[in-house]
Amino acid sequence: MRTTKNLTVSLPPAMLRDMEKAAKKENRTLSELVRENFRRAQQQQDIDIYQLIRQLAPPPPQLQAMWQEAKRNGTDKLTMADIDREVAAVRRKYNKQKKTGKQPTK
Repeated sequence: MRTTKNLTVSLPPAMLRDMEKAAKKENRTLSELVRENFRRAQQQQDIDIYQLIRQLAPPPPQLQAMWQEAKRNGTDKLTMADIDREVAAVRRKYNKQKKTGKQPTK
């Protein structure tokens, strides 16, 4: 009993040439090349892209400190809408103080 099945794939001629060159360079068949690339694609789906980025380029210590402070203050769960509302409120307060001639406070 056969343990594999045939698959017919349509490829642009340039892509087929590139695949044949890669297979020849690696001393493999086109089938092996396709199987290996499919396995890699499956493995990459299992990887959390944000975790990968943090591993390859960890955030600077200053940013990590800001994250920790936000967590301590409970502001690490704010949504963009929450942040937009807070920014708008501060701007309104600043503009109101500016119009009345008071020195704006930070």
